[in-house]
This record gives sequence, C-alpha cells and structure tokens, in this order.
Amino acid sequence: MNDNDVEMVRVFTRQVNSDVADISYAHNDQFEIVVEAEAGQSKFNDGGPYRFDITVRCLTHNMNIELHEEITGNLAEAAGINKWDQQKKQFKTNAMDCEHLLPGGKWNDCFEVLAVLSVGRLNPDISIARSPLFVCHKA
Repeated sequence: MNDNDVEMVRVFTRQVNSDVADISYAHNDQFEIVVEAEAGQSKFNDGGPYRFDITVRCLTHNMNIELHEEITGNLAEAAGINKWDQQKKQFKTNAMDCEHLLPGGKWNDCFEVLAVLSVGRLNPDISIARSPLFVCHKA
C-alpha cells in the first residue's frame, strides 16, 4: 500500500463489546461485524467519501442476508460515529442475533461476511475482504 491507497485490512465477527474475534455463536447470542481499514497519508488528507457494503452469506443454504445497514462518511469528517480520525480505523455494525440469520429454525448453519470498501468519487479505490467462516448453532 502506498500514500494514495486505501485498503480494507480485514473483516471478522465477534461477540458484542468483545475485543476478540469469534466464529461460533448460539442462536440467542448477539454479535457484530467488524471491518478494519487503512488509508495512506495522501488519501487520508484528501478527505474524500467512503462507503462499506456488507453482505452476510449463508453457505449452508446458498443465500444472502440483507443487513439494511450502511457505514458511510468522509475521511475528513469533523464529527460523528463513523469519523475516520486516523489512518487506521475500525468500524462495526449494530449488534445482531443469530436467529435473524436462521430462517425456518435451521441450526448449525455456516456463514461468511463479504465486505467492499469504496473511497473517492470519480475513480474510487475499491477494496474487498472476506471474513473467516462462522457458525450459528442451537444453544
């Protein structure tokens, strides 16, 4: 990565308010999706807009789950929850529970998260990352 790049470093799941990534959740556990990104100094100083698009895929049933949540802002934003106030930044989604991901009462389903980061307007920097697989199971 150079001064004019922005990269998504990784995406992972963890229990709410935990500092540790996790891959196994009981059906009544709440978890969050975390994305980490880095911006080169020139790109960071540019202050352009950014957007994360996040999709959860159920590999067991070959389907996508819509989150209806956007993480957007500007690198130079002065305030706000998604303020990118340094060259390295961690963002997280709102808490969700596994039951939201388990249509029809299925259990032991395997999931992954796909995340796309877009920074800039006319010729945006695009970065893509996949999470480790995770499982929702019956408690």
